Amino acid sequence: MNEKVVILDGDFATGLEAGGFKIQGDPLWSARLIHTNPQAIKEAHCRFLSSGADVICTATSQASVEGFMKFLGLSSEQTVQLLMSGVYRAKEAAQEFHQTCRDPERKMLLVAASVGPYGAFLHDGSEYTGAYEETMHLQHYTTLIRLQDFKAWHWQQILRLVSA
Repeated sequence: MNEKVVILDGDFATGLEAGGFKIQGDPLWSARLIHTNPQAIKEAHCRFLSSGADVICTATSQASVEGFMKFLGLSSEQTVQLLMSGVYRAKEAAQEFHQTCRDPERKMLLVAASVGPYGAFLHDGSEYTGAYEETMHLQHYTTLIRLQDFKAWHWQQILRLVSA
């Protein structure tokens, strides 16, 4: 076999909690630290890279423009920038690690954008149960769920992360 094994990073929240950050119970989980302590996010990425990860995932699984507005009180424009900064922290960590790494096998480091399920935005645990399938609360109104609604909601997240 000539295929190289690629190692993905681990559980972001567990590593941050081990460092003393309270993640459990926060509706934004580790995504809050993108705003309150971006250096902690970057350092967590660096630890994964130092431990052998080839791919690091952004700390944006629980992040959304609507969630940042609701739980951080930021404007729409600020939340877009904050969402994108989750990518910037991961890219910075990968670039810095690449500059200092002496292992020729570690040339290709990747950043993967993490987009959580729609239920993660609701912050009610429904991302685990799928209980949001009957109704969808988006931009302060309720509609019956349609596949295109889910696509549109995820697409806005993906576009912002990819653009970063």
